[in-house]
Amino acid sequence: MQQKAILECAECGKRLRTKIWAAITVGKDRQTDDKIFNDEINFFICEKCGNEGFAWYPVKIKNKDGSEKAMVMPTDTDGFDVIELGEKTSFRVFYDFESLKWEIHSWQGGYNFVFDPPPAEQDIKEAFEKNIVSKEDADILRHTDWESFYANIDHTKNELNWTDEQSKVYDLYMKFMYELMISRKVVSFKK
Repeated sequence: MQQKAILECAECGKRLRTKIWAAITVGKDRQTDDKIFNDEINFFICEKCGNEGFAWYPVKIKNKDGSEKAMVMPTDTDGFDVIELGEKTSFRVFYDFESLKWEIHSWQGGYNFVFDPPPAEQDIKEAFEKNIVSKEDADILRHTDWESFYANIDHTKNELNWTDEQSKVYDLYMKFMYELMISRKVVSFKK
């Protein structure tokens, strides 16, 4: 898969609008496979100064049958920096691995994480003041029968037997807790 990008030459600073590879499925197209072996994936030559090298951007590689996966990050820093990527897929940003673990667990169908309602009234007020939840959402969080959520969990099968409405409230609760936690976090950057 190629994406539109703006590259900047690491030598002279000339910018180039082009397409770069972001993901490749090996075994799908012979010409693309050949480009890997000929070092032609994301390799560019600057028209202005003649500098040549790879675009510094990770490329996801996977086997056609999906059994093997890899990530390639070029180490040639004399090549081209990717300064803008168009048609990109949005990613959620996590500031610590603990948050990421919760997210991965939910992707894999898990439920037993960071779910400890009811939320405290002061947390709801803070979230409302920070525009994390609307007045209607705050009222839902205040007046939900949280015990019914626990009653509808089948612990032997690790299944949730929630109604569509309960699932929506659960998603609201998780978004509320996650965004409130992020809003309180101070991230410092070292120089």
